[in-house]
Amino acid sequence: MLAQQDRPTPVPARDDEDEATLVWQGSPPTGAVVQDRTTLTELPARDTIVGPPALPLWLRLKAAWTSFWDAVADAFFGAPPRVSERLPPVPPPRSREVTGVSFGNIADHDHGEFLLLEVVLASPLYQRAAIEVAREALAARREGEAAYANFVTHLALSRLRPDKDGRVSVARLREKLPHLPYERTILPALVRLEEQGVVTLVQTRTADPMAEILREGVTHVELRVPV
Repeated sequence: MLAQQDRPTPVPARDDEDEATLVWQGSPPTGAVVQDRTTLTELPARDTIVGPPALPLWLRLKAAWTSFWDAVADAFFGAPPRVSERLPPVPPPRSREVTGVSFGNIADHDHGEFLLLEVVLASPLYQRAAIEVAREALAARREGEAAYANFVTHLALSRLRPDKDGRVSVARLREKLPHLPYERTILPALVRLEEQGVVTLVQTRTADPMAEILREGVTHVELRVPV
């Protein structure tokens, strides 16, 4: 019999952590099933939230610069006025006795209110065009009634498609400008535009020389220079 001190010392059992360590190091314990390394190291998938892409630096600087000057403007000049504060006052209710052919302030107000809504409902192309036309119209008004009538007539002719002979009939022009009197406003404007070389008037020939001098019987207009 072996002496008690010569007996082999029992090896302590490895716990699970030691076995996992041996498996990671490539030395599996006896009876252990070797698993693939990638299987042990895989982690459960997590949902990744991807934020919106960052704006370019120049856009961020532009936004900051605009915000800064808006704050400065509000501090020194106050908030910009509302749109209603920059518009004419709302016209009074229209009387039943006033018809669509009546002239004066009420008819002007009705036409203006219609125009405001039409501009809002128009496409951006025509909204920008309305800004340009309004700017030119205000400049013409500052020069006087004759210059304003010239501009209105010139613009109407420029927006009418000519016929096969390159002419616009006076009848079509009068339909385009129903609120302007022909003898008092449109015809004098046509004569002035002809003197400026903008249009050529086509007149019916008569035996009366005064008719030609007074520009009676003008039937068509040839636009030579658009507005």
